[in-house]
Amino acid sequence: MPSRLCARMLTEAHQHGAKHAYLQVDSDNHAARAIYHRLGFADAYAYHYRARDPVAA
Repeated sequence: MPSRLCARMLTEAHQHGAKHAYLQVDSDNHAARAIYHRLGFADAYAYHYRARDPVAA
């Protein structure tokens, strides 16, 4: 079901003129990453979050 929802949203966006789609997902969210890879998304780069309080991250 999530992959069908994502595919539908991408289709709608394309029909309304979108030429690019970007995602940001945690590296340990393997289920979401599998869906996005099946839809044709590929890793471009990783984010590194920083916080003054190490417990806050």
